[in-house]
This record gives sequence, C-alpha cells and structure tokens, in this order.
Amino acid sequence: LTHTPDLEAALSEQVMCLTVIDRHEVLEPIRRSLTREFGDALWARVFTNEYFSDWDWLTVHDARATKEQALSHLMDDNGLSDAEVVAFGDSDNDISLFNIAARGIAVENASDELKSLSHVVIGPNTDDSVVQFLERDWRGRAA
Repeated sequence: LTHTPDLEAALSEQVMCLTVIDRHEVLEPIRRSLTREFGDALWARVFTNEYFSDWDWLTVHDARATKEQALSHLMDDNGLSDAEVVAFGDSDNDISLFNIAARGIAVENASDELKSLSHVVIGPNTDDSVVQFLERDWRGRAA
C-alpha cells in the first residue's frame, strides 16, 4: 500500500489496485458510481477490514485481475497444470481462488461465504493456524 496525497496524479500512473479507506457512507456511493459507469469490466467492493474494523475499505481493480486468474497463469506458465493447489483464505476476495484450488482452507475468522466454500475450516489466523495445518498436512503425507 502506498499513501497517495494526490489521487489524480497517482491515477496517471499504472495502477494495479486502488484501495480507498474511509467510512462506509463515503465509500458506498463511490462504488455504486463506478459500477454504473464500468459495469462488469470493473470489480469494486466495499468491506469492513477485520484487522481495522473502525474503517471500511473500497478496493477497485480490473474484473480480470482475480486471484483465480493469477494462479491459473502461474500454473500454466510453469507447467503446473496438474499440481495440487491448496489455497488459504479469510475474505470474500479469496472466493475466486477457492474455485480453482484442489483444496480451499478457510481460517475460523473467515467470512461465512468463504467458509461455506472451503474443504476445511481451521483455527483463526491469529493462532498460526495456517502454519500448524501445513505442518500436520505435510507430516501426514510424508508418512
């Protein structure tokens, strides 16, 4: 993340993802306006960031720039199309990743929608649950 005091100047550069942090009542009208103007070509979402719950976040990026597409390209470009992908997530922005993963693992404090799509729900991310899962999983497969 880079703090940008001059948003107009920053938008003249190549932007991968735009994140604006403010109150919901400020961000939601912006999201609606962007959605009206750009439709399905844009992905714009307002959400409360669980790590900074006093503020809402608006994230905006090209609709083609999903975690699923990034993973797909990485797998194809590196000859890993047959590899087992295990994805970990905690937020709705991980849903597309879970669509392509062989196993989707949600942490306990993940969104309800992501947990409903997961193969397994582990402990919260605050308890090193991902590392503990990887250790157990690796030992179980190595045996």
